[in-house]
Amino acid sequence: MITNDNLKFYFEDLNKQQIRDLADADGDYVAMRLSIFNAGAVAHAERGDYDEEIEEEIQGEGGVYCDMDTFLRLYVESEAFNKHIEIEFI
Repeated sequence: MITNDNLKFYFEDLNKQQIRDLADADGDYVAMRLSIFNAGAVAHAERGDYDEEIEEEIQGEGGVYCDMDTFLRLYVESEAFNKHIEIEFI
């Protein structure tokens, strides 16, 4: 589940390939997921066109489904630093 408490971790955990895939993908929406395990967590992000079923699925899993502008605003507001996001989007 993505919360205010782990949003910074989420953005900092996204790797170079994930960010490159976001930059190269078509669509205006991002599905943000955070898989949490006993030993840690892994961030996932996929970009595509708006899909109501995907939105319901992501929100039901505790993720965030938002447009790309909101994704970038959340990144800035989280005070995270991810050099790959900075290079591709900022």
